[in-house]
Amino acid sequence: MELRYLLLLYLSIVTFMHSAQVTITGYAPQFQNQQFHIWKYSDFLSGSLQEIQETVVNEEGIFTFKLPIDQIEKLVVGNMQLTGYLYVQPKSRYNIEFIADQPQHKSYNIKEEVELTFLDLDSNDINYKILGLHAWLDNNLADIFVERDNNPGLYASKIIVLKKMLYTDILLDTAAFFSSFMRYTIANDIDNQGFLGAPSTLEKYQLYLEKSPIRYDNDVYMDFFKSFYDQYLSQIDSKVSDELFAAFAANSLNASDSILSTCPYLSNPELRSLVRIYILKQALSDDFLPKSVIRSNLQHISANAVFPYHRLIAANICSQVELIQVGNTFIFDSLKGPNETVILSKVENKFIYLHAFNPSNTNAINELAALKKLHKAYGSKVEFITIYVQKEILNSTEKYAMESIEWSRVGFTLNDPIWANLGIRTFPYYILIDRDFNVAASPALSPTPNGKYETIEKTFFDLSKP
Repeated sequence: MELRYLLLLYLSIVTFMHSAQVTITGYAPQFQNQQFHIWKYSDFLSGSLQEIQETVVNEEGIFTFKLPIDQIEKLVVGNMQLTGYLYVQPKSRYNIEFIADQPQHKSYNIKEEVELTFLDLDSNDINYKILGLHAWLDNNLADIFVERDNNPGLYASKIIVLKKMLYTDILLDTAAFFSSFMRYTIANDIDNQGFLGAPSTLEKYQLYLEKSPIRYDNDVYMDFFKSFYDQYLSQIDSKVSDELFAAFAANSLNASDSILSTCPYLSNPELRSLVRIYILKQALSDDFLPKSVIRSNLQHISANAVFPYHRLIAANICSQVELIQVGNTFIFDSLKGPNETVILSKVENKFIYLHAFNPSNTNAINELAALKKLHKAYGSKVEFITIYVQKEILNSTEKYAMESIEWSRVGFTLNDPIWANLGIRTFPYYILIDRDFNVAASPALSPTPNGKYETIEKTFFDLSKP
C-alpha cells in the first residue's frame, strides 16, 4: 500500500512538472557550436541574474531549453556578450530568432541586447499581449503628441481618454500579471510625462504605491518604483538626511527605519524598507557613504530584515559592492576558485599584475600576444596572475587562448561575486598591486596602447631598474 502511494505521488510530481514545462527553441545562425545560457532575475531591484540552464547551439544554429516554469517570468537568453529577453508562461512553447545584425556584434567587443523575433506566437501569450500593448500605446501617443505643445488642454483630454481605454482593458483582462503590467505601464509611460493635469507626486504615491502590494515579480512595477524614489535623499530635508547617515554609520536598522518613517511617501512599512535598500544601492555610485558602511548595512538587512524578500535583495546588492580602492590594501590574500587556487600573500618583493580574462571575448584574446611578450620580458620582476571566466565547454579558439596563458591562473564562474568586488565589468581588465600589497592602479594600463598611446610597459621598465 505504501509503495502504491509513493508511486502515485511520483507520477503526480512528474505530471505537474511536464504540464508546467516551457520549451524555448531558438535559431542563432551566427553562434554555431557556442554555449548559450538562460537566466532568471533573482530580483529586479539589484538586477541580479541567476543561470538556470545552458546548452550548445548546434551546427544548424539551433538551440533548445526545456524549463520547469510555474508562473510568468522574465528570462534572459544569450551568451556572455549578447543577450535578449522574453517573458515565459507555464505550458508554453516559444520559437525565437536570435540574430545579431550589427557589425560590432561579430567582434564581441561590447555587451548588447539583441531584440528577439518570435515565430508563430500565440495571441493569448504574455509576449503577444505586451508587444501589442506597446505597439498600440506608441501609435496613439505618436498621433496626439503634436498637441502637447500646440494645445496642452486638448492633449490632456486625449490622454485621459487613452487612460480610460486602458483601464477598461485592465478590468476585462483576467490575467493578474498582465493587468499589473498594464497598470504600471500607464504609470511609467503616461503619468510620468508631466503633462497638464497629470497626477501629482502625492497622487501617484496614493494611486500606485501606498496601498498596492509590492510586485516583486513584475519588472514594470519595479521600474516605476525606481523612478519614483530615484535619488530620494535629495527630496528630503538635509537635517533628516544627516540623521539617516548617522543611523547608517551606526548600522542601526531600527534608527534608520524610524527616521525614514517621518519622510514623505514612506508610510507603508514594507515599501519603506525597500526604499532603504534602494538608497544604499544608489549610494554605491556616490561619495556620501563609505562602501564599508553600505556593505555592513546591507549585510545587516540580509540577515535581519523583517520582510524575507528584502533579505535576498540586500544580499544580491551586497555582492555587487566594489571593495577595491586605489591606495588601500588589496582585499584578497588568496584567490580560490572551484578548481584552482593562487596564494597572493606568497608573492614577495614583486608587483602583481592581475589580469581579468574572458575566453569568449575577442578583445581579450587579441591582447594575449602583447601580454605574453610582457611576461617574457618582465616576468622575473612582476608577478603575472590571470583570473578568468570559467566555462564548462570551450570551443577551439577559446581552448587555444586558455592554453597560451603560461603563468598562474584561477577560474571563477561569471556569476561569482569576485568580479563585482573587484569592480570588473568589462574584459580584459588589469589591476596593479605594489610590493606592499596595496592597489597601485585599478584599472591599470593594458599591454596594448590606449587613446594616449600609453601601455603598462613603461611602468614595468621603471620597476625593473636597479
